[in-house]
Amino acid sequence: MTADPELEQAFELFRKGDMEHSVPVLLQYAEEGDPEIQSFVGTLYASGEGVEKDL
Repeated sequence: MTADPELEQAFELFRKGDMEHSVPVLLQYAEEGDPEIQSFVGTLYASGEGVEKDL
């Protein structure tokens, strides 16, 4: 998805179920305006995976 090592590490941690360390990084990228990460974070909120569910 990306060549950014920090973001790649966040996705790897996410795949391993480490929400505590992955979600804050993903939220940071989403807040900075990355549209792909914004979409991904939106699905997290819709499902409640790693964040409080918020439709």
